[in-house]
Amino acid sequence: MKERSTLTRSILTILILIFLTLPSWADSYLVLSRPLDVLSGRTTLEKSASYKLIKAGIAPEKIKQTYPFLGAAMTDLEAGTAAKLRSERPDLIIIRSDVMLYHSTEKTDLREQSLSEMPWHVLKAQPLQEYAIETGADPSSVLIFVLDTGVDTDHPDLTDNLDMTYARHFYDTYLGGVDSDDIVTDYQGHGSEVTGIIVGSTTGVASSLKVVPIRSATNSGGLSISCLTAACDYIMGLKEGDLAGTNIIINLSYNSSASLTSDNELADFFDVLFTNLKDHEILFVGSAGNDGIDADVIYVYPTWNESNNYVAAASAGSNGVLSGFSNYGDLRVEVAAPGSSIYTTDRTGSYVTVDGTSFAGPFTAGIAGLVWAIEPTLEYWEVRNLLINAIGGVNVTTSFLSDYRGTEDDYILVPLSDLASSTYEDEPVNVMAGKVLSPSVIADMTYGPDPENGEEHVAFDVVLSWDSALDPVSYDLWFGATDDTFVKISKDPAASSTGLPDIEEDLGYKLSYDTCYFWRVDLHSGETSTIGTTWRLKTVTLKAYDNSPVNNATAQNTELTLSWTYDMEGSTFDVYFSSDEDAVTSMNSNVLIVSGTSFSSLNVTGLDYDTTYYWRVVTHFSDPERDLVSSTIEGDILHFTTKAEDGNPDLVTSGGGGGGCSSISGFHNMILLIAPLLILLKSKP
Repeated sequence: MKERSTLTRSILTILILIFLTLPSWADSYLVLSRPLDVLSGRTTLEKSASYKLIKAGIAPEKIKQTYPFLGAAMTDLEAGTAAKLRSERPDLIIIRSDVMLYHSTEKTDLREQSLSEMPWHVLKAQPLQEYAIETGADPSSVLIFVLDTGVDTDHPDLTDNLDMTYARHFYDTYLGGVDSDDIVTDYQGHGSEVTGIIVGSTTGVASSLKVVPIRSATNSGGLSISCLTAACDYIMGLKEGDLAGTNIIINLSYNSSASLTSDNELADFFDVLFTNLKDHEILFVGSAGNDGIDADVIYVYPTWNESNNYVAAASAGSNGVLSGFSNYGDLRVEVAAPGSSIYTTDRTGSYVTVDGTSFAGPFTAGIAGLVWAIEPTLEYWEVRNLLINAIGGVNVTTSFLSDYRGTEDDYILVPLSDLASSTYEDEPVNVMAGKVLSPSVIADMTYGPDPENGEEHVAFDVVLSWDSALDPVSYDLWFGATDDTFVKISKDPAASSTGLPDIEEDLGYKLSYDTCYFWRVDLHSGETSTIGTTWRLKTVTLKAYDNSPVNNATAQNTELTLSWTYDMEGSTFDVYFSSDEDAVTSMNSNVLIVSGTSFSSLNVTGLDYDTTYYWRVVTHFSDPERDLVSSTIEGDILHFTTKAEDGNPDLVTSGGGGGGCSSISGFHNMILLIAPLLILLKSKP
């Protein structure tokens, strides 16, 4: 007992010494100088954040990364130090580097698509593309940088329209070199979809231009402001160097979550970013966001920010109506552009149909690029003014470019409802603005479908419902496996909902698993009859999905949890796992680590470092009601790689961190020091 007491006191003494000698728990922060400190052109040393941090007493070794063209720095700071700096140095913006933005994709139809006619959004841009050719536009005068998840560099629609000279990767630590095509490989898909809308040879609105892919987002679709900072600083450096004289557009289809309260640090961050980009004459095009809210009263960043080099794009459908999911705003949202049912390239060499303001943004960026190619001497703010005025069926011609350039301070927190309202109809509208940014234009149509347009994993017992602003009304419901084989469904004409079981009864057959179906609701009110928008849903799948770790993840541990999601209760799963890809592909019984489990997660241990592991989940399910006696569904083959980094165990499910884009706190080191002592204390008799 005496020995135990002595040991206890010794360990407690060691613990106290550890806590006394350990530095405070530090987090990674981005530090930027406020706009009033930003000079024309490149920020001077005296005005840079790193210089100011050192002058404020921050040790140089705590400054982990500097961004010379933004005058910004990434540094490790304790929370107390960060709070003190905010109080004492109002000339600095201090914000955590791991604040995330998320892509503005509403739904994606993942079926392999085929193209029978020109996509509707390309048709809308065709007059401007033809005019650019007629007038001898200079495509080489413009480059569009897409900050996203990367791109499929081998896609036949994209390969000739990518400029890989300046392609870079600002996320993965382990890729090493920065000039290999592999650095922008798209493992998520969003970047390939966005790029296809701009320069796809059959899906793009500006296929004569070039896109520079910048992989700055994670495989799961998140983008940290530290990665955004690194990417923009790199582009500004190019503007001062190799690309001096080239007109540059940045497309970022990412936003913060919507909030009822403001985030002053995030707002200030984007103010500084846009000011610096403005000094480099760079136009920034973004998405308005998919919350379906008024961005004049709800905070979404960077949509909330205003600058004469920034355009936020809302989404509209082929009928000229604002998409139900799209944010809007008379002050904060500058344009609306095609964003519903957009046919574009995917990351596998095929095509998908997508919805979201994520895709209105690249349409706008492509139009901006064409305008700039037609007239390369335009200022960035003149291009912005022209986008805002390109409404109401206006043809973008030389006279239009001359008449609507405006002034440098135009359309900054000025109500855009002063502009004429616009709809597509049969007019060659390129980008819309004005009253179309208000949802009031949907008054004479059905809207607000539930399930939402494009929603996946829809159960067979769900009830379809919709809204209308007119009263009284009657409705016709149409449903089918394709949008050109609709069947009119028998229902109460006044009812604004119908269950899928009733629809199946009318159709005379059961709906299938993992299948897209289309539906439309036409409206009749008095003398008004309106054909509704075609909506899409996808039924529940039997396949396991949303696997974690995501494909191509990097694991910094020798044990982790495999997990997946499934739709159907009663499913069971087999899991194949090995470092031998062929064994997993062939589902060799020797690498079957669990069979017939009803659980959707599994721990794997004893992994080796610097090893790539492969795994797949096979699902078993039966549904006699739908003539599915027994079904085996093979899941995708996924892989992750284990890496040892500074002895810090962690799982980076999004592909790693680096380039000043992420950090691991010192708390892990403290645990590593204390844990063995606690184990020793517990095990001593």
